[in-house]
Amino acid sequence: MKTLNKFILYLAILILAIQFSQVVFAFNKVQKMKKLPLIMLTNPILSPDNEKMVFDFKWGYYNKPNADIAILFLNNDKIQIVTKSNKDKSFNEEPYFSNDSMHILFRKISSNKNRIELAIKNYRTLNEEIIASYDFDKIIKKRQFVKLPYVAPIGYPLKDKVVFINQKLYKNNINNYGYIYDLKEKKQREFARNISNLIFYRYTWSISHDGNYIFYTKRYNQYNDIWLSDLRKDYDGELKLTKEYDVVYLKASPVKDEILFIVKAKEENKTFWTLFVLNAITKKVKKLYQGDYKYLGFPSWSIDGKSVIFVDHENVIFRINTEDGKITDKLNVNAHIITFPILSKYERIYFYENYSKILSVGIHGNSIKEIFPGNIELQLK
Repeated sequence: MKTLNKFILYLAILILAIQFSQVVFAFNKVQKMKKLPLIMLTNPILSPDNEKMVFDFKWGYYNKPNADIAILFLNNDKIQIVTKSNKDKSFNEEPYFSNDSMHILFRKISSNKNRIELAIKNYRTLNEEIIASYDFDKIIKKRQFVKLPYVAPIGYPLKDKVVFINQKLYKNNINNYGYIYDLKEKKQREFARNISNLIFYRYTWSISHDGNYIFYTKRYNQYNDIWLSDLRKDYDGELKLTKEYDVVYLKASPVKDEILFIVKAKEENKTFWTLFVLNAITKKVKKLYQGDYKYLGFPSWSIDGKSVIFVDHENVIFRINTEDGKITDKLNVNAHIITFPILSKYERIYFYENYSKILSVGIHGNSIKEIFPGNIELQLK
């Protein structure tokens, strides 16, 4: 009798366990089929003609996410999606404009995530060309699987040349290498090694206004200083521009040989965020603004190079003069988590809100409006 009771008890427990696992499975299935909130992926890029900005975003479902690239036309705030991830089954991300503002360089990752490609697309004709393709190799590094090579675009500075980085294994260490690819000759050559952390490379790389130089951070003697490489030369073209700075963000001027950068420093348990301008020719550094122990970030130039905008810890947008560091505008637009403000030629500032929307506001804080996503789902079908 006791044996029978035990059997019945074990059977009941087994039935309950099966039912519970079915409930968990059904819940997970429902979760995967839930719609993803639209997420902006990386920082927007202004076109060289200052008429457009390009950005990428993630959408779809948890079990089948998509990533696409879109262009925002700044004269009328219309949006054009230039990739179709739901059709070609790939992630399309990290876009850059060509120097003629007609083409977009971006990265494609296959749906099975075993191939990574660099592509160029004409936004008018939508013709697409794959210029480089790599198969991932899984390696074990510090007991974790790492997929290499990991290739990421950096820019399209010259008519027939694009710039990218490739994270590779060298002597059991993972290093970042900079390459320039010639579209005519179908060849690539290295221009820099051991460069800044891949996670932050979009914020610590920038190409000069004439397309001849690239500025980037490189770890040296425990500091994250700014270096320069001449894209017209081979690997021996590197030059160190700063000494013992811990740079976390940099951006080259659109018209001058100057670099805007942020330094993060700690002193007596307080963190200083300071904004500087560096002359790439003389190496002279000028302090523009210090955040009084509070955060400041995402600085960008005006198109004439005479002013800079950035965001502080209270999501206030500042505009300052680069000659004397004086604040000319201070906008409290009542938005949540502002990132990547861009000042357009049409006297409006565009920015991400909470990585889920693009908003714009007049340079004096007037007429704030939502630009994206709006009715973008109609284009995604």
